[in-house]
Amino acid sequence: MSKIDGQDGRIAPEQYGSRNHALTFTDRTRKNLKFINEARRNNQDVHPVTQTVNSMLGLLIFPHEKGFDASIKKMPLAQLSSEGWPRIDVTLGESATLGELVRRMRNAAAHRRITFSSDSSDALQEVVITFSDKRRGDEGMTWCAQVNATDLQVFALKFIGLLEKYEREGTVGRSRNDTAG
Repeated sequence: MSKIDGQDGRIAPEQYGSRNHALTFTDRTRKNLKFINEARRNNQDVHPVTQTVNSMLGLLIFPHEKGFDASIKKMPLAQLSSEGWPRIDVTLGESATLGELVRRMRNAAAHRRITFSSDSSDALQEVVITFSDKRRGDEGMTWCAQVNATDLQVFALKFIGLLEKYEREGTVGRSRNDTAG
């Protein structure tokens, strides 16, 4: 059983400590996002949109390689919406589950199919990020989703919280159905 940090319910850092642990990565990602946002508020020359996307890229890949996919594979996006997660607007194709959405976003990242609506560094909400994906052999895109940078940052933080929750529950690598009963 993992030790819980009394401050906010997260796994205590000494429980995972190594940079190689998925939750060390998620915790440091949260800290970096907070730092960049604060630095921007203090008029520092930093780029919150770039940090948000870099954070999301790491969150799409690193936890995948550590077995978190099975835990999120069948989680309905409608459920997440009711839990306060931001909406990611799928404009082409569909993604009914968090697993499908994350897989498609990971594919978009792996094949450099992420675009930005502007180069604004002043306001996260002004920048819309588009993730696109296609099946091998298809000419055109078969899936596309858009989200403003503010919502992507909230999504990243919610995703971190979900990964930490699964680690606390000991359900990493198993779907919710595998742990019932």
